Amino acid sequence: MKEVLTKIPHLDKFDNKISELKEIKGKVGHIKQEVEIFWLRIKADPLKKALEHNLNEWIYVFINFLNNQVKNFIRNC
Repeated sequence: MKEVLTKIPHLDKFDNKISELKEIKGKVGHIKQEVEIFWLRIKADPLKKALEHNLNEWIYVFINFLNNQVKNFIRNC
């Protein structure tokens, strides 16, 4: 019987990526809701919400992947 071991990726890489995504999310949060360029008024709130939603989804993907890998590793032990 062939033993199948799943290798958990380096946690530092995941930590760095999650930290990077949270940093970007913080920067997006500091964007003004409304910007005026001469006579043009731009409402950035819908874009901010969409970006924050996408960033939250990617953070969840990374955390969920790690969570599943650890659970599988413990289950296989």
